[in-house]
Amino acid sequence: MQVKTLCLPLLAFIFTLLFTKLPPVTAVYYPAHLGGALPGSVLAFLQHYVPSPNAIFHTQEGDLDPERFWQRARELGDTARRYGEKLMEDAAARSKDVHEKVGELKARMDSIVHGATALHELQKLRIKRRESDDGDDSPVSTTDLAGDLERALEKVLEELQVMFPAPNEAPGHEDRRKVVSFALEKAGVELKTVCGKHGMDEESVAAHWETIQGAIENMVVLLGDLVEQHPDLLSILLFTLAVMLIPEYWVLRPVLGLFGFGPTGPGKGTVASWAQRVFYGAAVPKGSWFAFLQEAAMAEKARSWWGWLGGLAGIGLGASGGFFGSCGGRK
Repeated sequence: MQVKTLCLPLLAFIFTLLFTKLPPVTAVYYPAHLGGALPGSVLAFLQHYVPSPNAIFHTQEGDLDPERFWQRARELGDTARRYGEKLMEDAAARSKDVHEKVGELKARMDSIVHGATALHELQKLRIKRRESDDGDDSPVSTTDLAGDLERALEKVLEELQVMFPAPNEAPGHEDRRKVVSFALEKAGVELKTVCGKHGMDEESVAAHWETIQGAIENMVVLLGDLVEQHPDLLSILLFTLAVMLIPEYWVLRPVLGLFGFGPTGPGKGTVASWAQRVFYGAAVPKGSWFAFLQEAAMAEKARSWWGWLGGLAGIGLGASGGFFGSCGGRK
């Protein structure tokens, strides 16, 4: 009987030792409504180790280096995109109208990435042709191309800021479309010029850009219309759509930077707040870009922990039958 009495405390002690090896997650808020359904010790463990969808992270303003953001976003890759998609799913659950608009946003982004991928394939074809032609010494590096495009769009951005100062109130649908259309026309001219200098066929570039341009225009205008009704969604949607463009970030980052996608635009200094006010009438709080990345990383860790705990629980349940049987067999 004494051995049986020691079984449960012994199991609790073993699991406590296992759990204390996990690294703690800081600055996490766990939903209070679970408190009444869980034992105090279990709830304390969850609050300490497992981030929830409502986790709150604090990011210092000194972390707002755009290059560090994009580097970290590329490192997270599919993790960031999965997290962004989850944010969009949560937003879509608000109402039928929001659900439909979010679905349209995702469709537009798919078209944009598809067009950008076609441009990338055009660039790769150019590289192959140059490698087979020793007499062609024109530049072909994607890094060089991206840098030239970013510098070219800096001028577009400066012109936009002069022509369209940030308004005191949110722009209407038609005003928003007018500014977006103007910005895309300017960006398209620069894109074709830069790609032409890098040996790419300008007619082919123009054909792919037509697909990208139409999708971006519809996406930015649709996003602005949605945010008019739900301004609190701006941070979530801009972040999600930004990380979805990472596969073809070399061309999409500087172009979509004109419209507030990312912690800054393609020019020097912080211009995201200007773009967000011009196109959406709202601004993303400083630090939120990095906070989303941090929460995405923590959510991925939590997933792996739950998988590990699930496997451990399966082993434990299988072993506990024999363990408790041996405990119960001694009188």
